[in-house]
Amino acid sequence: MRGDPNALEVVLQTGGETFGESVFDARSFSFDIAWPNNRPLETAPQLNGEELARLSDLLLKAAKRTLEPFADKRVGFLLSGGVDSSVCLYLIKQAFPSCDVKAYHTDWGIPERSEIRYAETAAKLANVPLRVVDTSAEAQIPHIDDALSGIKTISYSAVPVYMAFRAMVEDGMDVGVNALGLDELMAGYPIHQLFYARSRLNVVPYFRRLERMRYYRAASLRWGTDKAWLLRIVAPRSSTRYVTQSTVDLGTVYEEKVKAYSLWNTIHNWLLNAMIHNFAPLMSRAAAANGLKLLFPYIDQQLMDRCLSYSPKAKVNKAPIRALMRTRFGFPEELASRGEKWGSKIGWGGTHLPYVQSRKYLDAVMPKSQSAEEWFVSPPKDLYSEIHDRQNPVAFDMALFLKILELTT
Repeated sequence: MRGDPNALEVVLQTGGETFGESVFDARSFSFDIAWPNNRPLETAPQLNGEELARLSDLLLKAAKRTLEPFADKRVGFLLSGGVDSSVCLYLIKQAFPSCDVKAYHTDWGIPERSEIRYAETAAKLANVPLRVVDTSAEAQIPHIDDALSGIKTISYSAVPVYMAFRAMVEDGMDVGVNALGLDELMAGYPIHQLFYARSRLNVVPYFRRLERMRYYRAASLRWGTDKAWLLRIVAPRSSTRYVTQSTVDLGTVYEEKVKAYSLWNTIHNWLLNAMIHNFAPLMSRAAAANGLKLLFPYIDQQLMDRCLSYSPKAKVNKAPIRALMRTRFGFPEELASRGEKWGSKIGWGGTHLPYVQSRKYLDAVMPKSQSAEEWFVSPPKDLYSEIHDRQNPVAFDMALFLKILELTT
């Protein structure tokens, strides 16, 4: 089998997880999920007690619908210790108190980013045992070949998630559960923060590379508006597609497709699409490579429909979920406040740096073949030194891609 260079070119800028589906034609896990494209916002700027109770009921029912066919099975749960996974684990045990659940936490070996104590608190609250899986850089080395060849995805998360599911199999778990989706539904990402900040003064700076965009100077005179926000945040990041090789007027794109309430839904739909077609398949392929089926309680049609109807003001950084944690679920404050301040979220591993700082890891992941020139227009002359000395994540992704080709060809 050989990867598709055309697909590689198309998805290069969209994130490593897309490689697993479009380049290597790896097994794709689709979900029977639909979401509204330009739906009017139905709820008030803040959720009252009645609406919070309805959300609590929807969350519990989503857990029941997802786990009911497996309630008599042994369930392995991926527990980071963040809001999403902690609440999901709590809901599962509320829905099925006698279900045999064991939590699995990956320790990336980064003390300043450790979430172990939060995972321990969440597991204790749900009354489930916890297993900590060592996924530090050097602990990953024996699993690199099996993980990359089985998952076929360019992501530094691939090997750790593979190891977590491998631990579940070792313990005799029948099915796995992942709490993916709440960040997308409840405004938990940095791009949501950018949306909330759009009403601040957004003077569009002058970029020489944007000169080719028609009406750019006129658009740049608009500030403190959604259009100025769009041009300031989106245009520089999309210059290749929309500016330097196109005559598209982003101002017109905004007026016709983005403005008004649809701006929020556009962001939401983009993130939901990435979740369902990129991140969820990455996790699912890692589970399948170990013979496990993976469940996603938050990817539930009724729950998604309701969450998407909430006003942006009602769910700043998962505010309704935190309210439920504090008032209805009985969570300790140290869990309810996790990541409440923008920028304090740790997330799944969070960085490629531990790997590029380990020579043993780079030796293990570096492809033996010298085929970078065949695949990349401007590849680093020395991938190893580029990754290690300059800590270049793009070169790191190049190495992972070539390593997967080597393993699967």
